[in-house]
Amino acid sequence: MDANPTNTKFPILSYVMSKFPTVNRSHSPDFDIKQPQPPPSAVLEPVFELTERMPYLNDHELISSMREAFVDVSRTRSILKTLGDCPDHEFVDIARSRLAEIESHFKYKCPHT
Repeated sequence: MDANPTNTKFPILSYVMSKFPTVNRSHSPDFDIKQPQPPPSAVLEPVFELTERMPYLNDHELISSMREAFVDVSRTRSILKTLGDCPDHEFVDIARSRLAEIESHFKYKCPHT
């Protein structure tokens, strides 16, 4: 996911992402992580202050919860990409029948279980 989504498409996500610490360290002496620098003038939309329309975005617990949700979604997406495409139903049916064969083999060898 883009670390700097455009404010017009995803204003809340952009706001939450702006609260994350940056990976690169700034060499500027006036850099303050709590007061990030404004985006370039071409990306200053929307014109309103997001926290004025949504005052709960000033709640630290809400921001923390949103960060956790973002991390969870990111982790889940990464795991799903690692797993690859979903198998088709025929492959699943073959795997199920193979598991049934294995289970019946063990039940035959160990009937008391």
